[in-house]
Amino acid sequence: VAPIEALRAGRKSEVRRVAQTLA
Repeated sequence: VAPIEALRAGRKSEVRRVAQTLA
């Protein structure tokens, strides 16, 4: 897994988590 992909996946999950918290 490329570091960029890992960062991308991590950010995606983090954004989703924040969106759920706000929702």
